[in-house]
Amino acid sequence: MSNGLGARSDGGNSSSSGESSQNSSRCSTPVLDMERHERLREKMRRRQESGD
Repeated sequence: MSNGLGARSDGGNSSSSGESSQNSSRCSTPVLDMERHERLREKMRRRQESGD
């Protein structure tokens, strides 16, 4: 439950702050947004592997 709560808070915060940035970034540099997403995914995957 603790993990879910933390992720929910993090996701909500990121969505709120990311939504505005994403909109601007998407129109300005869609490639950057894609790279950022890939980097985040790799980080999450690495964290899970290390945690596991």
